[in-house]
Amino acid sequence: MGSEPKARRPRKQKEKLESRSFRDGAIYLFRRADYKKPTWFCRVKVPSSKGYVSYSTKTTDEHQAYAFADNLYNKTFAQVASGQPIGSKQTVAAIREYVTHILEFDGKRATVIYRAQFLERVSVFFKNIRVKEINTPTLFALTTWIRQNSRNSQLSPNTIKRYSTDLKQFFGWCVDKGYLDRVPRFPKLKGQHNRRPHFDATDWAKLVGCMNKF
Repeated sequence: MGSEPKARRPRKQKEKLESRSFRDGAIYLFRRADYKKPTWFCRVKVPSSKGYVSYSTKTTDEHQAYAFADNLYNKTFAQVASGQPIGSKQTVAAIREYVTHILEFDGKRATVIYRAQFLERVSVFFKNIRVKEINTPTLFALTTWIRQNSRNSQLSPNTIKRYSTDLKQFFGWCVDKGYLDRVPRFPKLKGQHNRRPHFDATDWAKLVGCMNKF
């Protein structure tokens, strides 16, 4: 006797979406209708551009979601009008690709491992930020975020300088990959570097005197 045919699995039901359309379809808001507090997502398309730009509005309020989408539309329209490309790579995805690259190439060096760990940690900050959107104010906000999320909510200028060097290497790689046009300008750091105390003539004479006795 032949085996009985296997029962077919029921098809997965399509997600129930609630949507809104504005500007003759140029702005499209949508969210899951079967969630208690669903977040609105937006998709915009401006004239003379290819494809769409999609983002999470990070809000469940429809009016705030529309304000976010309308601002995104105006920003994207200005980019297209000035000849700038839209829809650049997500920074989190670029960090993931870069970390894989440096670990495969030179993953035994401690400096490379620390750089990879640092970038993986700050990828949380860059969530929903695209590579070509990173500018000086973004980097200033990142420095504040790193300081606030450190153990003592403090970072020495030398530590921030080291982090900036790691980021500059990442951005340079992004330029080589075509994800970024140029490395963004980093904000100037305030405060003095942690230098050793000055060694003056009195200290030198004391040291020489002790050496003679020795």
